[in-house]
Amino acid sequence: MKKLLLVLSVILGGCATQPTNLVLQPIDTSNLQHSQVAPQAIAISSQDLRTETYLARVRKEGEPAQLVTAGNNPRMLMQNAIATGFTQLGYQVSGDATTQLQLQLDKLQVDVAQETLEHKGSSIAAVTVKLIKPKQELTKRFVAKGSFKGVMAADAAQMESELNARVQQLLQAVINDQEIHQFINQGVVQ
Repeated sequence: MKKLLLVLSVILGGCATQPTNLVLQPIDTSNLQHSQVAPQAIAISSQDLRTETYLARVRKEGEPAQLVTAGNNPRMLMQNAIATGFTQLGYQVSGDATTQLQLQLDKLQVDVAQETLEHKGSSIAAVTVKLIKPKQELTKRFVAKGSFKGVMAADAAQMESELNARVQQLLQAVINDQEIHQFINQGVVQ
């Protein structure tokens, strides 16, 4: 019986196809903690500085790793979420503001080790936020990590869910960061 289960598991596991791309979902900015009184103008821009541009790497012993790319642009998704979050906090997002927020996407990846009957994975999202005012700068790095495991092969939905959770965690940390808000509002008369 055990041999039959093992053979069926291998056959079913071999039939499972890995996705070719993952789709990140829009970020929920409704859970914001900071309230901002005087509306300040900020300009928001972003860069994708990742050395690995794939979103997922699935490794099976004895086989080359399968790389899964993004179905949408993660940099723009994050930039739009940051802009929406800061707008909801009362900031005015304007391209010609003197205070600039530059978002650098440093890493966004899920790494899966696929074994015969199970998989284990880890995820990481990392950004650097650089705030620039005339004669002042503030740079902060934010990192969100996670891990998961399951039976059989990891599927696209599980990898997407893991990445979306890390991105959400990361962007909430940026949007709610008190030091960022203090820097933006520094020198403002209320």
